[in-house]
Amino acid sequence: MMLTIPFVIYGIFRYLYNLHILNGNGDPSEVLLQDRPIQVAVVLWGLSATAILYWF
Repeated sequence: MMLTIPFVIYGIFRYLYNLHILNGNGDPSEVLLQDRPIQVAVVLWGLSATAILYWF
């Protein structure tokens, strides 16, 4: 599961970027639904976690 850490770190920093630099409203669900890079990070995290749990 340590291999999934980069996706989590990226998602956290992307959310903070949206919050501070792009002046987002801070609602995590709204940011998740509107920000494509965070959605990609979540999908990649899910795929890698599934692969690690079931195939290794």
